[in-house]
Amino acid sequence: MAKTLLKYGIAAACASLLPLSATAQDTAQDVAARVSWAPSHSGSCTDCALAGRSMAGWNLSKAHYPGAVLSSANLRSVIAHNANFDHVKADRADFRRADLTSSSFVEAELNGARLQGANFTGANMRQASFLETFVVGTKFIGTTLDHAKFHGAIAVRADFSAANLTGANFEGANLSGAIFDNAVLSGVEFKEASVSDASFRNVRFSGADLRFARDLESANFEGACATAETLMPDTLVLADCITYDTETD
Repeated sequence: MAKTLLKYGIAAACASLLPLSATAQDTAQDVAARVSWAPSHSGSCTDCALAGRSMAGWNLSKAHYPGAVLSSANLRSVIAHNANFDHVKADRADFRRADLTSSSFVEAELNGARLQGANFTGANMRQASFLETFVVGTKFIGTTLDHAKFHGAIAVRADFSAANLTGANFEGANLSGAIFDNAVLSGVEFKEASVSDASFRNVRFSGADLRFARDLESANFEGACATAETLMPDTLVLADCITYDTETD
């Protein structure tokens, strides 16, 4: 009797290890899809507590997450077009290679987050905080970043082309190789920021402070201009914006 029970027990265990049938696999996939798209994770989830949650690779386009806590969450390679992340707390979150085109991060806290290779093209990130954040190779093309804080950020080769950076602060940031072509840099602070090999082509530095920026000699200022309010070291000479406008009209 014992041998018979043992025989059936082994057979049952082996059967549980066999591949699922096509129907069973489809059912399992459907269930997984429903779980990953549960309201508590995507859709509308205001002020959700998602700290440390793994959401890597998910499609969160048009999701509504205002005020969510995403500290240390894994959002690597997510696709989140036109999503709302206003006021989120995402310190130390992982957004590497995420596509967040046209999403909103107004007053979001992304301090210490990993944004390498992420795409924020056309996003609204007004007054967002990027303190000591990793934004290496990150795209902020045409992004609204007025009064954003990039203190101590590692923004090597980041692309800020045509972005609105009015009043932004890059104090102590590493901007080596970063691109600011045609960006709005009115009132921007570059104290102790490294701009080695950075590109500022066709930029108006209206009221910007470049006095204590480092490695200015290797940056590209082709077509850039300054106003009477712009603060610059004696070693940097830029065309006057008023004169430049008259000559180019």
